[in-house]
Amino acid sequence: MIFLAFYPLLFWALAFWQRRRWQGFALALAGPLPFIVVAARIGDQGMGLLLLSLAAIFGLGGVFIAGQPRRAPGERCLKCDYLLEGNVTGICPECGEPIERPRTRARRLHPSAPSPARAASAPSEADRSSR
Repeated sequence: MIFLAFYPLLFWALAFWQRRRWQGFALALAGPLPFIVVAARIGDQGMGLLLLSLAAIFGLGGVFIAGQPRRAPGERCLKCDYLLEGNVTGICPECGEPIERPRTRARRLHPSAPSPARAASAPSEADRSSR
């Protein structure tokens, strides 16, 4: 009886781990197969119908879990998992943890726009007029 409780949980956990991949859907659909095989071999029609209904619930639940989206794209706080997209302060607004950003090359937003490094080193309009 414990098998009937933990077997679906195992397959649902594996389908969750592989969600939005073909392996997750394969696990979700392969998990109920033993229930279907046993239901086909049992002579008792009531017990076979019960196992088939359990297999259907098990399979549909697995497909639902396997179809759940993976983590939302964007940078997240390591402490509280808050989405930090657009944050420029360097501090998580949810928990106050300092954000350690990976050092990457800044990219231009538009091809004609100056790169951030060149814009920082170029003199501003106020500097040019004071000369």
